[in-house]
Amino acid sequence: MPYLETPSLNVHYETAGKGRSVVVLLHGNFATSRWWKLVLARAPKQFTIYAPTLRGFGETKSPAHARSIHDLAHDVRAFARGLGVRRFHLVGHSLGGAVALQYALSWPETLRGLGLVAPAPGDGLEAMRSRPDSLGRLLAWTDPAWPTSRMALASALAWGRIFGGYRLSIAHALARMMPSADPEAVGFNALVADAVSVTDGVLIDIYEALRHWDVRPLLASLDVRTRILAGRRDALVSLASLEALAGAMPRAQLDVWDGVGHSPQLEDPDAFAAWLAHATESRLGAAWRALVARLRATVASSRRRRSAS
Repeated sequence: MPYLETPSLNVHYETAGKGRSVVVLLHGNFATSRWWKLVLARAPKQFTIYAPTLRGFGETKSPAHARSIHDLAHDVRAFARGLGVRRFHLVGHSLGGAVALQYALSWPETLRGLGLVAPAPGDGLEAMRSRPDSLGRLLAWTDPAWPTSRMALASALAWGRIFGGYRLSIAHALARMMPSADPEAVGFNALVADAVSVTDGVLIDIYEALRHWDVRPLLASLDVRTRILAGRRDALVSLASLEALAGAMPRAQLDVWDGVGHSPQLEDPDAFAAWLAHATESRLGAAWRALVARLRATVASSRRRRSAS
């Protein structure tokens, strides 16, 4: 379990591969780098992959909470500098997608490409707040920037832990986030333990950060090649919100998978590893792959004609 000391925190991270192409993976809320374990085990040979645990989560140590998405993006910048990585591919899941997008808006010149996996869509949680279910009503009527609202959220979380229902509710929520995953294969109990270990203060600060993070006016100017991955069974982030996000970004492509929910890297890690390879492929590599495919098609067609004659 390696660590990297930066000016503001001691970052725990996992790594895999020794390829020339560097990829940094950012996990979501209630999570750690453990959410990338299956992907790291399938790292394509051309990659060196780093998966840091964000501030406030897991084994990463910091004297203060992050109070904004920009704070977390600054942490990623310090992490990359500490590794000595000048340009890299950045991929973020859920909350990590928000951090990755904010990083791209702040330091686009350091990125070779951007991948957003079921990301928070940068709308100040507007789409989620408009949901007609209990989650939508909770988000619509609470804002941690209001002292009374923050106290109510803190009390609800504390009482949930005291009376023992907190872990069960977390496990239920995580199961909904990965509807097609094999619990044993993903180490579900360990994921629940990581989620339960996140302090109430961190959770409320992250909620406040997302509640006030609206980057929609900035998206049209983002000049970074971007792939967005959505699961059609996602119970948290709507497909419509990600379609809007992709439509606002000049170099974005939206991929939609029918069989998965909010966590495709856990639900179908083999397919995700292949998607990661394509999402981080250079323009030259993509052109070469397309040329090879055309040549193969031409050869196959020629063979069919000869066999028919």
